[in-house]
Amino acid sequence: MTRDLWLAALIALCTCCLAPGRAAAVPPHALPAGTAVLSDSADAYYTLALEMARLEGIPLAHSLDELFEIEPEHVLWVLSPAAFGDSILTRFGVEMGKRELPVSWGIITGSTIDLARELCRRSLSFTGALARVDARDRVILIREDDAERIMPLDKDSLSLLLPETRYLVFSGHGGSRYWRLGDGTPLEGGDIPRLSPLFVTTGACNTFKPWIDGSIALAFADRGAAAYAGFLFSPAPYYLFGHTDGYPLQHTWPGFPSGLVVRMQNLGTLKSFARFPFYHLLGDPRLAFRPAPPYRLTDDRISGGRRTLTFSAAPPGFIPVRIAEGAGYGFVEIEGVSSAGGDDWFYNSKLQRMEIGEDLLILFRHAGGDFTVRLQREPPPFRRAADCLADAFDHAYIYLPSTSGTTFFLIVSACVLFGTLWFAMRKGLKLSGFREALAVGVILAVLKTVYALSRMDHSSVVSFDCTFNPHFFVGAFVLAGCGTLLFFNVHSRRWKAVSLLIATFPTWAVACFWLAGIACINLFGASPRLGTQIYRYSIGILPAVAFAAEGLILMPVLLALSRRVGRDG
Repeated sequence: MTRDLWLAALIALCTCCLAPGRAAAVPPHALPAGTAVLSDSADAYYTLALEMARLEGIPLAHSLDELFEIEPEHVLWVLSPAAFGDSILTRFGVEMGKRELPVSWGIITGSTIDLARELCRRSLSFTGALARVDARDRVILIREDDAERIMPLDKDSLSLLLPETRYLVFSGHGGSRYWRLGDGTPLEGGDIPRLSPLFVTTGACNTFKPWIDGSIALAFADRGAAAYAGFLFSPAPYYLFGHTDGYPLQHTWPGFPSGLVVRMQNLGTLKSFARFPFYHLLGDPRLAFRPAPPYRLTDDRISGGRRTLTFSAAPPGFIPVRIAEGAGYGFVEIEGVSSAGGDDWFYNSKLQRMEIGEDLLILFRHAGGDFTVRLQREPPPFRRAADCLADAFDHAYIYLPSTSGTTFFLIVSACVLFGTLWFAMRKGLKLSGFREALAVGVILAVLKTVYALSRMDHSSVVSFDCTFNPHFFVGAFVLAGCGTLLFFNVHSRRWKAVSLLIATFPTWAVACFWLAGIACINLFGASPRLGTQIYRYSIGILPAVAFAAEGLILMPVLLALSRRVGRDG
């Protein structure tokens, strides 16, 4: 008897040491509320849905209306591959977006019903390498025991690595049947070896189409992968939280499993480019890499409508935190990371938040060690507007200069410069306000440069490592100076408006390009085929906001200088 008591005490002590803070951070009532199965009684895989519901003792819904009445936290969607398609997944995403339900879902299917059954029974491995495939740089980055090594990317090296990996992130181009590797070689379903139960995620285009013959997503699942997350349609991958250089699922645990991380990533896409969720998961959404939270809650204080929580012993990487009874707080701030409000307009690459019942879920990148979370009932005054302006300027002066449009921008700047010289020669080189125009061009270019350099490490507008591009700011100087000089030397309101457009070309041109492009895809491509639009206009609205701010500042300055130049002349 005494030996049994000692054994029980030892087991309890080991449990506390291996899962520190779980009871304190996530009490039992805050753990997953439940799971439901969704299927169609006429589908060939319906017997599997019945089997899963009976074995787990969970409800089985036959329609979205039935599912929404159950209000589960996790959904296992069981159908044969042929039953899926763009239309059914689009309808599902639209309904999820309308109801704003914090539901995680995973599709359970396979080339045969036995393979689908194997998929739903798989669990993730706690051992094995983390790997990131960077097709653009033609390398594979492999992380083991906090050490990272690099190997060249080709079909053979990737095939050898896959069976030894527990979590793989693919960054590159793709399609429904392939991944495009760095040398242009496609990785297709027939190239995938027998796998360990790894988790595969990608931001590549259109890879989540399990009904397509030769589907790359289905091939991974059939060959032994535990889960595959990918996009139904072409995304803007720089707005996928944790992509392209992180492992956002690395520290998932039962109270915050992989499906909720994927759902949170979908929320990020809804504030950037997607009108409804179309980043889908093939596999069980309750899968997690850890048996317990990757942190320990050491302090939880409430004072004056604010709540401060202190955590310790967190590993480096993306940390999924579930805060019991935190859903009533509309603003969250993490020291040294970022802040986020529930009503923020645009994407935040440093911090994502989501409410489930009474709980608040947050996901952020952390260097490791202690961290402090501060919650407020309401965001600070004017915070939403200030965040909107910061995102707009970050997009215009940090993200856009880092993209591949620099060559076109410099060509436009050169054309404007030669056009201004032609205009000056036509006027006999007797232009008024040359010094003032030069000053405006220099000041605007310097201000944009200083802003970009000071905000480079703090910008959260995209999940992309932006770099400083001096050529962009040279072009901005040329355009601002030439536009101002023309403004001083033309008289009609129409030409003054053209001059102002020249000075602000980088922002309004990008805004028009994205707004027009998205509108064409939505109105002439998606709507006739799917009955709904696919993309949001946020990517075009951000530079439009920057253009409006520039115009409001620059217009009165130019008018005042124009009157002065006229008097001096």
